[in-house]
Amino acid sequence: MRMTRLANTILLGSPLILLIVCACCLSSQTVIAQDKPPSIDKLASKLPRIPASTPEQSVDKMQIHPAFEVQIVATEPLIRDPAAIDIDENGRMYVCELPEYNAYAAADNPQEKGAVKRLVDTNGDGRYDTATLFVEDIAYPTAIICWDDGVFIGSAPDLFYCKDTTGDGIADIRKKILTGFGSDLAGEAHLNSFRWGVDNRIHISTNLSGGNVHLANAAVSTAVSTRGRGIILDPRDLSEFELTSGAGQHGMSMDNWGRKFVCSNSVPAQMLMLDDRYLARNPYLVSPNLAVDIAPEGKHTELFRISAAEPWRELRTMLRRTKQFRGSDEGGKPFGFFTGATGITIYRGDAWPQEFHGNLIVGDVANNLIYRAILKPKGLELVADRADAGKEFIASRDLWFRPVQFTNAPDGTLYAIDFSRELIEGAAFLPPEFMKYLDPLSGSKQGRIYRIAPRGFSTPATPNLGKLTMLELVSLLDHTNGWHRDTAARLIYQRQDSSAISALRQLVKQGKTAEGRFSALYALQGLGLLDESSVLTALIDSDAIVRVHALRVAESLVAQSVAITNRFSYMTTDHDIQVRYQLAFSLGAAQGQSRNQALVRLALSDHPDKWMQVAISSSLFQGAGFVFRELSTQDAFLKTTTGQQLRSIVHVLNGM
Repeated sequence: MRMTRLANTILLGSPLILLIVCACCLSSQTVIAQDKPPSIDKLASKLPRIPASTPEQSVDKMQIHPAFEVQIVATEPLIRDPAAIDIDENGRMYVCELPEYNAYAAADNPQEKGAVKRLVDTNGDGRYDTATLFVEDIAYPTAIICWDDGVFIGSAPDLFYCKDTTGDGIADIRKKILTGFGSDLAGEAHLNSFRWGVDNRIHISTNLSGGNVHLANAAVSTAVSTRGRGIILDPRDLSEFELTSGAGQHGMSMDNWGRKFVCSNSVPAQMLMLDDRYLARNPYLVSPNLAVDIAPEGKHTELFRISAAEPWRELRTMLRRTKQFRGSDEGGKPFGFFTGATGITIYRGDAWPQEFHGNLIVGDVANNLIYRAILKPKGLELVADRADAGKEFIASRDLWFRPVQFTNAPDGTLYAIDFSRELIEGAAFLPPEFMKYLDPLSGSKQGRIYRIAPRGFSTPATPNLGKLTMLELVSLLDHTNGWHRDTAARLIYQRQDSSAISALRQLVKQGKTAEGRFSALYALQGLGLLDESSVLTALIDSDAIVRVHALRVAESLVAQSVAITNRFSYMTTDHDIQVRYQLAFSLGAAQGQSRNQALVRLALSDHPDKWMQVAISSSLFQGAGFVFRELSTQDAFLKTTTGQQLRSIVHVLNGM
């Protein structure tokens, strides 16, 4: 036990003298230096208002990557204030409407609550034309995901499930599932980004506010802190939920490897390096920060904004620089860097050209643009390099263009959700004097959803997956579009029909795509039909991504399967570090001396990587003593930095 424990173990500058000499463009008027600065109220009184654009005018004001065009999918008066969307198996779009944003700061607060609309494209032209008020009077809805002809809705402090059982398009069931989620007055840190995972679970971002969450209707339910954590929910068993790695403010996405990405206002892209449920196995393990910044310049990435500066933003920057209002003045620069990053999304569709597949997309609502990055490996981490030199993927001259979220769509394109407000900044972050001259609710009757598509793109017919048989759904697991795979997987898990077992096992062996082969594994697992043969087949697949997912599903069988345990042992020499990384975690589910020997081999080959060290250590609540004794006999290893640290531990142990 002793061996186990030890083995796991403003700049303050001088204040500026306030002699205002600031050319602040406020409706073509210049503020002249004075002995006594004008009051904030007097300066704010000269703030000009910014006119709105129609949806068509807004598209015309966009500077778009030459290979793409932007098409209107839905707009006012059908929808208003769209904060999140999801699209069900029949192509119906559910839209969270958020008129409450910034309403607390309005002089005449209408006291409206949010709503969820259900939109239908009745003529198949790719533009939604009818809307039904699916759920009304729901407080601050910021996230949504489809399940079983209904939707889960994030409405902090609650998570609801709502469903229409009468066929009139209006939900007659509204059931509170979880409660206790945090929120903030500014409205910028709320429950968001409900995503369907390949593991047949709903993954939820709890944002920076976290909360103490518990089951809403259980007789006894202990509240657990979700600060800095995410939630994983099994929609078929709502009697419990799990915590997992989390962070970020508004936006969470997963790629085909299952890696999660998050963002915050000033942090455009972070990657969560592991599922911290693995860490819980070893109480002695201390891990580094799991959220790794992957944008090289971070907040200060140069953004090529083409919209004019909002007068209020320039004035606030001046007030911050002269210490009249709290906050950093960012070196006197009011824009051109990330201050409103949101909606981080990995493109997983099939309509864009191949070189765009897997790109990282993030909006900046403060700079009226959409940023694109290319993900490149750096060991086990990734680097998100700017994709568009000297310009943005999409930038707009429309100051009301506010891309808050994105969705991989049924047609293989990417949908962008434009909140379309004159003021997107939380009113709490503006001097209160400003609010007498700005309307925090300006634009609350409008909102747009756009399709980002290749030039000349023709929208295909609206899919109707709900009418497909199980065999037809299995075939869609091999589809090249992520929405089709996710939706088919959700329906297979929802139906719990074992008639497709043979087709799923065949897909594991002969699927045309790597995504199809590993999706079939998870479908078998979700149906309770995962078998040793299918797992062994996937563990030797030619694609590393399949082997990674095979290791994850194999964790449920490895303790009872000698063949899988032996296969794990052979995989310590896999040429792909992502496979070896997952293997180090998955070995924690195995038993016997061979798993300890496999961990020794991984430690000898991959010890320089700090994340491999974490993964190996997570599996060493049992077996740490054996692994350390074996490593202490390896002379070459003991000469390394990691080995020298081990030698020190062994020296201490020998003296005890």
